[in-house]
Amino acid sequence: MYHETKELITATPKTSKYHEFAELIRRGCKMAPRQAFGRYFEGRDAACAIGAAILGAGMPVERNTDFWLTVEESSFDSFISRFIGGQYLHDLIVRMNDKRKLSREVIADWLDTL
Repeated sequence: MYHETKELITATPKTSKYHEFAELIRRGCKMAPRQAFGRYFEGRDAACAIGAAILGAGMPVERNTDFWLTVEESSFDSFISRFIGGQYLHDLIVRMNDKRKLSREVIADWLDTL
């Protein structure tokens, strides 16, 4: 009697090289529900797309007297280099956030398509 061998076919979903950064933005949006424009953070509950990623990554931020959160510059530079490869994509994300006023979630979704 003939028995057909069944092969198990597994497919790995394609993931964007910026998927991890997109997920950090999404996580940070939960920590800072309001979107900030023109700065990374505003008060205790607002962050732009980059600021949301900083929060989502658990980077140390501190509040200064103007109620802005700040992050150490050297940590920020290595963070940007590690996740998005440099200044060009950083500037593009900032422009999408500040000039085009796209939501952080839309920016994260866009990053997943690259």
